[in-house]
Amino acid sequence: MITTTSQGRLVCWDNNTKQLQILDSHIGAITASVSLPTAKQVLASDTTNGALFILTEDDEIIRLAP
Repeated sequence: MITTTSQGRLVCWDNNTKQLQILDSHIGAITASVSLPTAKQVLASDTTNGALFILTEDDEIIRLAP
């Protein structure tokens, strides 16, 4: 699922693999990936340059700002 965009890159969350990935929309390749094994849900505050909110299995909320 595409959660937000930042500087021409797509920020995507794969709930099955618990991976947050940055995709370069110009070349269609993954440029960065981070494993979030305790994440239950990832939400974005906006579709463009939005902050990410990660809800963990311990019901903690982590905010990642652009």
